[in-house]
Amino acid sequence: MARLPYLDRDDLPEEQRAIFDDLERARGYVPNLYRALANAPRLMADFVAMGADIRRPSALRQDLKELAILTVGRVTGATTIWVSHQAWAREAGLSDEELLGVPAWRGHPAFSSEQRAVMAYAEEVTTEVRASDETWGAVRAFLDGSALAELALVVGFYNMVARFLEPAQVDLDPRYTQRPDTR
Repeated sequence: MARLPYLDRDDLPEEQRAIFDDLERARGYVPNLYRALANAPRLMADFVAMGADIRRPSALRQDLKELAILTVGRVTGATTIWVSHQAWAREAGLSDEELLGVPAWRGHPAFSSEQRAVMAYAEEVTTEVRASDETWGAVRAFLDGSALAELALVVGFYNMVARFLEPAQVDLDPRYTQRPDTR
């Protein structure tokens, strides 16, 4: 059970209500994450904007971005991240074999050396905060400065998401227990 109340559009200050309207239009519902974040409406606005920017196609390939996000979700135990990004990961080109292999990525044959390097980075930064020279070198071998900066921001942002979701005990949205392949 969530430790913060889930707020609705009408609970928000007038100037913040458009955020819920936009989420409703884009997704067909307002996820529990945002309903809990609405307890801090000013920060929620910036959070929603940054999350949307991070998920957009950019210098970091979408499949690598989603593997990094899924790794953060797995390592932190943030079920909402893990479940909600399954569909985005498939859209990014990840196969069911790859998605099933994420928990055992080190020894799973489905992954390329690039994918393994990104998952190693995401796991190490999530657990240790810093990336070792070896781990940094592995991603630096194939990512340019823009993609490296984005990888760091993606992993950092989703660690922030996990560190909100888990202490606040935000519930998995009911839509995922009914239709697991939807956002």
